[in-house]
Amino acid sequence: MGRLSISATSLLIAKYLKLNYRFNNQNLQVLKLTLLSELILSIIISDWEKERTITMSQKLYDELINSPQGLINGTLRDVILPAILGKETDELLYWIGKDLARQYPVASRGELVTLTHQLGLGDLTLEKHSSTSQLWRLGGPIVAGRIKKDDEETTFGLECGFLAQEIEFQLGTVVEAKLNDRHHDAVDILLENDPQTDSNSERAELATFIHLQNASSSADQPQDVKPGRHLRKRRAKKQKPRND
Repeated sequence: MGRLSISATSLLIAKYLKLNYRFNNQNLQVLKLTLLSELILSIIISDWEKERTITMSQKLYDELINSPQGLINGTLRDVILPAILGKETDELLYWIGKDLARQYPVASRGELVTLTHQLGLGDLTLEKHSSTSQLWRLGGPIVAGRIKKDDEETTFGLECGFLAQEIEFQLGTVVEAKLNDRHHDAVDILLENDPQTDSNSERAELATFIHLQNASSSADQPQDVKPGRHLRKRRAKKQKPRND
């Protein structure tokens, strides 16, 4: 029906032009051939785009159903969220990641490694750190699969925001994170903090650290951050007696 209506419209246009502009027969034939060519081309393009969409959908399904990420998580993360968030996907995912960390704050870097794996974000490894920065490598089968599927278009804003907020809770200072480098099977995320700048006190008081199930033993975890330290520090400030 769609093709017939387009063809009929083309003929009506040709008839209208003949009546109003007195085209001679030769010009009318040229016009009809032009309109017919455009119609055929539009049909070919439409069919090609439809076939391309079907092929891409099948490829995406095959990749996700056989990936460590899984069909549901992969579709939500790399199909639905980008469709909703549009061009600002990476930036908005950064803030969503920070909110995710507020739901599950953990007290140590060892627990952060465990939680990141439990959330299905990948496998974390601390490459190096100083008093003002930390460099984490995020890899594993899930990350490698996402990079293989989308390459440079793979977004890691969610992971950056998540790590920034978790470390901010642990250190008690404002922390920012950014993607530092890409590899074929992993990414490097750089976290930078200012030891002289306290994080927002209201936000910090909400950081009641959770206890993870199936977490590594304390002997295997970095001991630079003690569980509950950040929360006790804030409470101590709050309970400090006033001088009358």
